[in-house]
Amino acid sequence: MNNHQVINETTWLLALVRDEVSCGPTKIPASLKRAAVSHLLSVGADPHFSVWGKTAFSTAVAAQDFETVRFFLRSGVSPNQPERLRSASPLEVALKSGDYVMARILVRAGAVISQEQANECLIEMCGGWPNPQKVIRYLVNKMGAELDAVAPNTREGATPLLIAIRRGDDDLAMFLLDLGADPDFRLGKTRSPYTWVKQNSEYLPLTNAFYKRRELSKISSSARNRNRIVETPVVATRPLM
Repeated sequence: MNNHQVINETTWLLALVRDEVSCGPTKIPASLKRAAVSHLLSVGADPHFSVWGKTAFSTAVAAQDFETVRFFLRSGVSPNQPERLRSASPLEVALKSGDYVMARILVRAGAVISQEQANECLIEMCGGWPNPQKVIRYLVNKMGAELDAVAPNTREGATPLLIAIRRGDDDLAMFLLDLGADPDFRLGKTRSPYTWVKQNSEYLPLTNAFYKRRELSKISSSARNRNRIVETPVVATRPLM
């Protein structure tokens, strides 16, 4: 098959995945869509071929089209190949969009990412996605992401915890601390997380209470160490006769 035919069949495949093919006034039925996708794959359509900067496979991933993605994977499509005009792999696309279900589908099919990519996904998830806790836990426990990873090109050495604190996201900050984030981590002489917490204490009541308890615990422990009495053991002796 020549390149022109590949582009033609792949264009139809992309249109199907994007639901741009209709059956009269209604969308094409799911069973007919699967049959059409299967036929296009059999005649040479490439799910990883970029048309207008998009591939059919990554489009299905981004659209959370679980059925089509599963069908592609059963047909032998690689879960790791990124779109030609972008660096993010399908798994990164799913993780950065907070799509926990799609991420698991891809991982089960053999999708992998590096620790650096997992860290990037973790940092992005802390930047404003709603309810990112499930994906964050998955990134840390299954993908090898580092809880104290530092976002590149940031003067303050922004970690996931610091990002959550600076955004005033109390629930996320506490979640990261409970997951094991270092409450004192900072780069060099940059401001500590607690300094940021005190500045945003109005929006971070739980996180502020966490740091205050730690501070009081340190003061109490230091006071006990200063006031510790060293007892000299008493040795019993026989009286002189």
